Amino acid sequence: MIAGCGGGSDTPKVDAAAGTPTSSVPTSRASVPTTSVSTTTTKAPTTTAASNAMATVTAPTPPAQQVVATRVRAFFAARDAANAAPAANPDAPQLADAASGTALQDLRDETTRRRDAGQAIRNGQQNLAAIRVGFVSINGTTATAAACSVDDGVIFEVASGRVVNDAVMTHNYRIDLELTGDVWRVSQIVRIQQWNGRAGCASSPGDFPY
Repeated sequence: MIAGCGGGSDTPKVDAAAGTPTSSVPTSRASVPTTSVSTTTTKAPTTTAASNAMATVTAPTPPAQQVVATRVRAFFAARDAANAAPAANPDAPQLADAASGTALQDLRDETTRRRDAGQAIRNGQQNLAAIRVGFVSINGTTATAAACSVDDGVIFEVASGRVVNDAVMTHNYRIDLELTGDVWRVSQIVRIQQWNGRAGCASSPGDFPY
């Protein structure tokens, strides 16, 4: 169920009661010394060996928890993009890439309501929006994460520009994910707690303790 929960942006929820880093391999150009005295020429070394050596260097695989955390952030980013001006789009392909099951249906329902109301979401002027993933538990093809979201999204009428809701809210979520193939997707999101403004879990130093 997705319902209005402040933050201006109706962050998706189910009622509780209800850049992978890349390895940079420096290369250097070896100069081949020559001399005007000797008549013997020296061939520059071939680059085949160096190329083969470089080919075996690959970027490190991120820990599974990091991958899941990245997918949690992708879920919120997909929702924001699908609800942005000039019109909310429940058929935005990024929704199906980021979510499945109940979470996907809730996103599409919310985005449809916003489109039909002629509304969209934009970022708040204070740039307070943030997503922090504090804990990830993985069991086979399912995972559970805890996330803290500072939501400063502004809901406004596209035609008139009138602001409908610009409240800043902080939400504490439990997020369930499922692995399909090699892609994690959010399957359900449950709001555990919320606060007015930037508060609660957003005030904890470092990663909040879940």
